[in-house]
Amino acid sequence: KLANSRYISSFASQGTEINLWEFNLTLCSEGRLVLPRVEGEALAFYHVTNIEEGLVRSLKNIMEPNPNTCKRANMDEIDAIIVPGLSFDRKKYRIGYGMGHYDRVLAPLADKLKLGVCFKEQVIDSLPIQSHDIPVDIVCPF
Repeated sequence: KLANSRYISSFASQGTEINLWEFNLTLCSEGRLVLPRVEGEALAFYHVTNIEEGLVRSLKNIMEPNPNTCKRANMDEIDAIIVPGLSFDRKKYRIGYGMGHYDRVLAPLADKLKLGVCFKEQVIDSLPIQSHDIPVDIVCPF
């Protein structure tokens, strides 16, 4: 499904998250990479065509697109979104960092592929679910 996706939103790994750097480099070289940037209380998405020059370190020490060098992406352009999580459950719900950024992004994306990636140790039987939580379509543990 990812092979047929024109633009893919990935993420720049932080801390103990699974490292997607090589995957992101490949998407970037193909002109298909979109990355999120925290802007206020929301995520904004940007096309990244040069990882080395297009990313800046945020106040939270996350590599994010530089809005001065990267073009803002329209969510309609994005075919698939790869989502980080601290943990995923068997029903494909996730626990993130508690800000709700991805839940707000995923809610209107019913027709987009939503892929959670994590280490196999991060998949558990169940998580406490709240009404605003949005599951991903596929969880890919490594």
